[in-house]
Amino acid sequence: MEVALKLTENASLRGMRNEDGVWYFSVYDFVNFVTGHELGETYAKMTFSRLTKEGHEHAKEVVTNCYYFRFPGQGQKSTPCMTLRGLQRLLMILGGKVAAEFREIVEGVFTRYVAGDTSLIEEVRDNAAVQLRV
Repeated sequence: MEVALKLTENASLRGMRNEDGVWYFSVYDFVNFVTGHELGETYAKMTFSRLTKEGHEHAKEVVTNCYYFRFPGQGQKSTPCMTLRGLQRLLMILGGKVAAEFREIVEGVFTRYVAGDTSLIEEVRDNAAVQLRV
């Protein structure tokens, strides 16, 4: 089964659920999106290769959070994928303007949570309706 994780009004990520019901999303699509590159560009593959190269300070963390799946469709190759939690960790490593904006959003949510902002409750309920297991 395949699903798209809606990131913005105009962008989503391909995802697949494994036999345990956990959703995994394409690392390449995520990297291209959060760094402001077009989906399908080679930037993500080069970045992923650099991040997983032996000796890179984040290689172990990236590799540990990575799983490989083949999405449906003709000619699909094994694609590195991560859970939502893995993508969040990857987001903290990546550079780029869009990634910085997402980090700012994450910081804002964390700040609201620590401050006890109860308006988060409705947002959490809305997100729970999507039923993505992390």
